[in-house]
Amino acid sequence: MSLTIKPSTPKRASTAVVRQSYNSQEMIWSFADVLEYLSQDFTFVPGDVIAGGTSAGTAADKSRRSPDGKRPLDLFLKVGDTVEVSSSKIGVLANKIVASE
Repeated sequence: MSLTIKPSTPKRASTAVVRQSYNSQEMIWSFADVLEYLSQDFTFVPGDVIAGGTSAGTAADKSRRSPDGKRPLDLFLKVGDTVEVSSSKIGVLANKIVASE
């Protein structure tokens, strides 16, 4: 699975940047382990979603803090950017970042 960010103001034909690329086999705990642990306290029904976190590559872990403790905003998503998530098993899901109403 990979996460690709396409900036809103491309300077070349393609300025897409792959931010994350990983396989679920690289997870600390397997899906089976997570389900076993959670099912000790929860009953799952069809349609439930379990969020398992994310791999390295987010803007928060790629940007260094300035001396005042703030992170530069250049790596964070901006209005107009497109985020694509792809998987060989399910295809591509693309979402354009829009301003809130």
